[in-house]
Amino acid sequence: MILFAPFYFILPVVTTSVWLKVVLFAALLSIMVGLILALLPRFKGGLFNLQISNRAEEAKFSDIGKHGVPPQNWKHRTTAK
Repeated sequence: MILFAPFYFILPVVTTSVWLKVVLFAALLSIMVGLILALLPRFKGGLFNLQISNRAEEAKFSDIGKHGVPPQNWKHRTTAK
């Protein structure tokens, strides 16, 4: 996650022992994974709610014309000269 990026850049340059850096990296990683797992259902629910409120549906590829051939429901626009 973007919130943890500064810690992953700053932690290697801090003057501490190697074992403490390893423990801090492990703690940051576990906190980040825990936060991701805690927020995932909420974001998933929000995206699902947006799909329902916007009446999203699967793409219909039959409406799209072949390469170089306009679709049947396409109307040509004439440009004003």
